[in-house]
Amino acid sequence: MDSAKFSAPTRASRESGWSTPKTGAWLANALGMLITDCRFRNTIADGINIDVGMQGCIVSNCTARGTGDDSFAIWPATYRTAAYQPGYNVFTHCNPRSPPWFANACGIYGGISNRVEDCRFVDTTDGCGILIRRDISYRPICVRRNHRGPKV
Repeated sequence: MDSAKFSAPTRASRESGWSTPKTGAWLANALGMLITDCRFRNTIADGINIDVGMQGCIVSNCTARGTGDDSFAIWPATYRTAAYQPGYNVFTHCNPRSPPWFANACGIYGGISNRVEDCRFVDTTDGCGILIRRDISYRPICVRRNHRGPKV
């Protein structure tokens, strides 16, 4: 899979992709998109970024290695019109195989009720395992039960 930077239709899916370009996937304006079993390698920017107007999207069983920015990101930016209210997105069973050279294993920068479940983020050198930050002027972020599974 070459770099994906697009607005996706409702309930679209992508599985078993392999990406090694500037950005693995930078997705905008989709409802219920499913991305499974993808590998993002040696990107200059994010491995995958759930961007403008993404709602109810699931990224499952994906890996990222050698990303330049966040390996996995949710950034409901406002540089274009959102088709859906951003939020309710999930990263589940995702794993950066090596740390990003800048930023975080996972960055959540706004939106409503986004979740990170059963992901393993280790050896992050410059940023956080999971960074939760409100950069965008949406509702405040609320963290509940922010740890599930074995304690490290």
